[in-house]
Amino acid sequence: MATGNRRGDEGSHKSDSGNGSSWRPRRGRPLGSKNKQKPPVIITRESPDALRPHVLEIASGTDIVAAVSAFAARSQRGLCVLSGRGAVADVTLRQPWLEAAAAVSMKLPGRFEIVSLHGAFLPVLAPLGANGLAVSVASRGGGQVMGGNVVGKLMAAGTVYVVAVSFGNVVYERLAADEEAGASVI
Repeated sequence: MATGNRRGDEGSHKSDSGNGSSWRPRRGRPLGSKNKQKPPVIITRESPDALRPHVLEIASGTDIVAAVSAFAARSQRGLCVLSGRGAVADVTLRQPWLEAAAAVSMKLPGRFEIVSLHGAFLPVLAPLGANGLAVSVASRGGGQVMGGNVVGKLMAAGTVYVVAVSFGNVVYERLAADEEAGASVI
């Protein structure tokens, strides 16, 4: 029976010369060095900077802006609204591309379906204009889509679902017009 370098060998083998005096270390991985499973990493507490997802159910007849703003204030965290789904009634919008002084509010009477809803509600020290919602709505009959920044109330005309994430430790940064100037913290 020939001896060789097989997995079952104990780390040495006899050479083929027959005298048995030469010893060579075994080639390959040492025994017991297989990839072992690592224990899972368990996080025992949540970081205050972590994003927390929320699905907010807003009842019919409720002002969506006030409800979302109150939720953000109660949780004492910033809130970023990602999307919304449902129907709203009697929407008042301001076109975001117009200057605030020249902007004219556009009242849309009737019932509309939300196409998109997004915005932010930041802690009390937020700069003016950082808080609020923007919405795009579609009319039920003609499929016409209108959108802009919400002015005043946004009333739910049925159950509305808002998907948002909350976050803590907001840092406000003012970015300079050119890249060389850098950023300054507000």
